[in-house]
Amino acid sequence: MEFDEEASNEEKIQIKFYTKLDDKSLHVPTQPLFVPLSSGRAILSRIITDLLSGSPNAEGYSWDFLISDEFLRTNLADFVADHRDQIKEETISLEYVPLSFPPKPSNAFQHQDWIPCLDMGGSSPLSDSREPSSPWILSGSYDGKVYVWKETPLPANSGNASNKQLIDGAKQAEYASHTGPVKNVKWITPPSLNAQWNSSDNIEFLSASKDHTVIYWNISNSANTQKLSKLVFKGHTDSVEALSLEPADSEIGIAGSKRFVSGSWDSTLRIWEIEQGEPDEEPVKKPLKKKSKAASETHPGRAPLLILDKHTQCVTTAKWIKNGRIYSGSYDQTIRQWDVDSGGINTTTWGGGAGMGSFEAGPILAMDYSEHNHLLCAGRTDKNVHIWDSRMEGTVGSQQMLKGHKGWVSGVSWKGFLSEKEGGSAGKELVSVGYDGMMKMWDLRSPLIPIYTIEIGNVGGGPKKGKVRAKGQGKLLCVGTGLFEGGLKVATGGDDGRVLVFQS
Repeated sequence: MEFDEEASNEEKIQIKFYTKLDDKSLHVPTQPLFVPLSSGRAILSRIITDLLSGSPNAEGYSWDFLISDEFLRTNLADFVADHRDQIKEETISLEYVPLSFPPKPSNAFQHQDWIPCLDMGGSSPLSDSREPSSPWILSGSYDGKVYVWKETPLPANSGNASNKQLIDGAKQAEYASHTGPVKNVKWITPPSLNAQWNSSDNIEFLSASKDHTVIYWNISNSANTQKLSKLVFKGHTDSVEALSLEPADSEIGIAGSKRFVSGSWDSTLRIWEIEQGEPDEEPVKKPLKKKSKAASETHPGRAPLLILDKHTQCVTTAKWIKNGRIYSGSYDQTIRQWDVDSGGINTTTWGGGAGMGSFEAGPILAMDYSEHNHLLCAGRTDKNVHIWDSRMEGTVGSQQMLKGHKGWVSGVSWKGFLSEKEGGSAGKELVSVGYDGMMKMWDLRSPLIPIYTIEIGNVGGGPKKGKVRAKGQGKLLCVGTGLFEGGLKVATGGDDGRVLVFQS
């Protein structure tokens, strides 16, 4: 590799490149090279591109670099100066990985009121397969309705859609049984990704509301009739904010039933069971895009199996993971771990006292758990994303803080998993959204700055005029992610009445 004359007179440093990518055609020679100390990511990327010039699989790649599992965000001289105590070798090893680009906005689903919750169906974050694209999206609105949408894929030559009108996603159905805003939704069994809504059988999902209830929905289609069955779960004494399903592969799952946990402004979590064969059936004639009949007072309430009551303020978020554990976040500024198999014992608590990212940080607004690295990420009112390691005993302060939002962090989601051999981040990346209207992608190997930031209010020219009942202030309220054919999908919901879908 040759440099220009000016660069040839600069002080140089010896480096060697390596990668964990499985594709051997993307591997470069491992012998050391001398490069100018002023070299940053762009120069190093060009070196890798030149070294791979004979590989047909390398076309279109740009490259990012890590030193000791930390991204290079300065030039080599500054990095070495900042890490003198860590860098002992004369030759610096640089791992190169594919550069992450911001996903392109693709679809907009316009509602008439705020969107505090959504869920993407048809993708498993633990799956190694790439299922067909165009996920089913479930959204809940302040108008009291649950909506079902199907993404319309972008044309291959569409480019970045941020400065033009986005493609309108196709609304498949809407359901109105709640008497208050819908605060959370969760797919149980979405249609298969290639199916049609009006020909799918045994569609299941949950919705939670400020009306203090959770509704289980079961939809089946046959001939010209759609059969809608519902169960109403009553017991909370205030708005229900959080929902999470028991994992299907849980070791302690009850055969022939489904269980879920809900969290509420009444400061409790409640565990419920959906018993098979119990729904109240309600035939609904097609066309299917019409809303269903409202839930009647005759729908029986179901008693919870268990009540978890150690939180002292609103439970905003919950996550049921494998092996019978539940994590919950609250306005009391704690994250708690519960052992369901032992009767709901609160085994570990994080936060809740003085320390980095703890009591002073304010309430927990959103939380997610990574099965891959066992880390908890949480969005808080201090405008930061906080990271805890669930394998460590309960600590007051978070182990890591990601700073960059200018408003409350209202949604967090670990990015769908791709191994390092596949060119992914091996569970180190997450997405956050906030009241500042920003969506940020983070990589724990580069904690000081986000990988990218997208200002959602500028995407697609904003919401359509006359389509939103109340003018929003640009706040983002929720985010969801999933891996599908073609890469990562990210969906956001906000107070402008839009669900926006992005694809990588």
